[in-house]
Parts: sequence; structure tokens; C-alpha cells
Amino acid sequence: MTHYKYLIIGAGMTADAAVRGIREVDSKGSIALIGDDRNPPYDRPPLSKGLWKGMSLASIWRLTEEHKVELVLRRMVYIDQPTKEASAG
Repeated sequence: MTHYKYLIIGAGMTADAAVRGIREVDSKGSIALIGDDRNPPYDRPPLSKGLWKGMSLASIWRLTEEHKVELVLRRMVYIDQPTKEASAG
């Protein structure tokens, strides 16, 4: 079982902001980001609006993985608070 100092549940823009905030105060702590999405975090408003106006697809990605984080793009299935264990399906 892998242990992380930080576990973020959700893989959207807010999760990416949490990763960046953690990295501002802790550059080495292990981080896992778990989310039920097929893609890493991306900018949703530009996806739905900017691409229609000619923005490149590459411009929507938040590049979360560049901040030393493990992306687990699966559904969260189990959280046990007393033991601080979680698993993704």
C-alpha cells in the first residue's frame, strides 16, 4: 500500500489549486490526487468557451503532474477515517 502525506479527492481545477498551494509550503511531501475523470485537471471554462473561439487544445491543461503529484484517475471507493486509509477502484 502506498502512503501519501497529502490526499486530494477530486481532479478538477480546485484540486489543481490545492496541489499548487501545498507545493508553496511543502516542496517534497508526497501528494496523490484521486478523481473519477479520464483526464488530468483542465480549465473547464476555456474548454467550453475558448475552444469555440480558436484556442488550442493544449491551452486547457493545468499541467498538475509537473508538481510532483501522483494522478490516480479512478473513482474513490473507500475511505476509513480512523485508520487514514483510502482506496480507488
